[in-house]
Amino acid sequence: MRFQQASLHLAATLLLLAACGKPSAALFGFGDDSEWINDATRPITSYNTVTVRTAYALQFLKGAFDTTAIRSASLPFGSGGQVAMHQSQPNEVVLVFSHSALTTDGWGSSTKQVPFLKEWVYTSEAPAALVDAWQPLSNGTGGASADGVVAPSTAGALADAIATFMGGEQVVRMVCVGEGAAGGLALLCGPWAGLRFPMANADVVTFGTPWDGFSSPFAWSFEQLVVVHYLWPFAAPAMGNSTMLAAAQALNPLVTKDVLAGAVVPPNLPPYAPAGLQDPGDMSFDEVYAALGPDASLPAEYQMPDSDCPVMFCKTRPLLKASCLGFDNGTFLGNLPYRILTDDRTDADAIVLWDDESKTAHFLWKYTEESRDWFTDANGIQREGFIEDCENIQAAGVHTDKSDSLTQMTGEVEVHAGFYNQFKSLAINPDRPEDNILLQLSEISGGQAPRRVTCSGFSLGGALSELCGVWASIQWPGVDVLVANQGGPIPGNEEFKLAFQATVGRAYKYVYRMDLVPSTAPFPWYERDPASIWINGSTALLQDRPEWGIGQLSWDDHTCDVWTNTKADPPYIIVGYVPRLYNITRPSIPAWVFNATSSVNGAGLAGVLLPLAALLSLLCLL
Repeated sequence: MRFQQASLHLAATLLLLAACGKPSAALFGFGDDSEWINDATRPITSYNTVTVRTAYALQFLKGAFDTTAIRSASLPFGSGGQVAMHQSQPNEVVLVFSHSALTTDGWGSSTKQVPFLKEWVYTSEAPAALVDAWQPLSNGTGGASADGVVAPSTAGALADAIATFMGGEQVVRMVCVGEGAAGGLALLCGPWAGLRFPMANADVVTFGTPWDGFSSPFAWSFEQLVVVHYLWPFAAPAMGNSTMLAAAQALNPLVTKDVLAGAVVPPNLPPYAPAGLQDPGDMSFDEVYAALGPDASLPAEYQMPDSDCPVMFCKTRPLLKASCLGFDNGTFLGNLPYRILTDDRTDADAIVLWDDESKTAHFLWKYTEESRDWFTDANGIQREGFIEDCENIQAAGVHTDKSDSLTQMTGEVEVHAGFYNQFKSLAINPDRPEDNILLQLSEISGGQAPRRVTCSGFSLGGALSELCGVWASIQWPGVDVLVANQGGPIPGNEEFKLAFQATVGRAYKYVYRMDLVPSTAPFPWYERDPASIWINGSTALLQDRPEWGIGQLSWDDHTCDVWTNTKADPPYIIVGYVPRLYNITRPSIPAWVFNATSSVNGAGLAGVLLPLAALLSLLCLL
């Protein structure tokens, strides 16, 4: 039953059922009431992951770090510009921008197109002074700098400098940092890094940098290409000493609930689709897909070229293949050590793998298969307590101070009760040591903490992968997290979406044609995490699918491999997610994005009315 779902009538009936009740917060021996008396006695792991991630960037911005433990080099550019490159761990580089001649005064009054986004969204614009200041970094003439970090090539001075600095080591995480006007260079760096280094997560942290002059197409490109971003409205605070703990102490009063939502959502974002297509009504799939793009008449110079390692897909396809096929065939898991976990009460299934070379923990979550899984999928009632429970079992063994916990910053996070029951049976409150996901990871990693975490899954496993991403960000504050799933339902409410954006950033959520499952549960209190990729044949449109009624969607499109419908007359073959993904050679940009404008609360009303319409369609089928 891997590739097909149970009867829609049965699922709709079970949606009315729920598992209620909140588990004890005192799990694995960590009490509910432990708090740190003051900042001086708090270890860095006791701060929430948002503060820790920001503190990591701040210490490099301030030059407040142990120079004996961190490799550094610098790249001067233009007139008064400099990029400081830092490496504290393998496969990662932090870029800190400074520029003595740049100013934010009136920079939004004159804008120009961003050249390196020409093949992405050529209408993306930024302040002209900023684009001009960046241009020497994109120039391909190369040339040696004072400290000899640049090798000439056509890739551009910054790409050459990074390649030389990393010594051939693959970049899997790049953090772009800046303050004030130089923060604008960090804003450009994010999408540049996402395009230049397709295997890497590109993150951005800025302090006191205005968004004036950045167009809506640029904001859309930024959200697509940058994974985690914190656009803090305040200036970078002074630090008491040169430690990451001092950075966290300085940031703690500033990183609050009041500023978080604005920091993790780019200003000037357009709505997810043009107003006339947000509610497709009776329009067919082919009509809507053609209307949303891509633009077939666009000249080749304004399109992404085909690639063997396309942006987004290159780093996610192996994870999606493993989470689809690895539960039945261990050869798809490679030669990495792994453990299979199963909870008999909830029928939860997961695989944890350890890559010692990159210090990466991979978590694969299984699709809907057992009869009890149908109940899990259909259990549409939400419950509180997910964030609190995750914080109470932090892998570091340190209980976060309640006054500045992630819970306090995001509000009342609620998640699908059925999904959480399965997730917690392996990751929060397991019955047996052999099904304790943290314990099993510790055994195969030799007790090492991961530097990177990936969470992936298909169908039910897709929703669990999003819970996994937030959970992993809490267990190992500041760790690099990648979430990729296919055909996954929506796991939580608006506050969960905020928590996801604040801890994981964007997810790579693949939706195939009219697959029904990504539109469940069809209630207005469920909010999709950003951002979906809508597949049709060999085309992958960077577009959240509009919300058709449940009765207009299809079970046939819900398969991750190749499936034959033998009950049909005549039988027919369905080619699902994974084979399609491996045939995609580039992402496609929706045609409407090139002329997009922002809309205050752009999808707000549609975000309520469309799920309600879907619910009414579902009820009509009962």
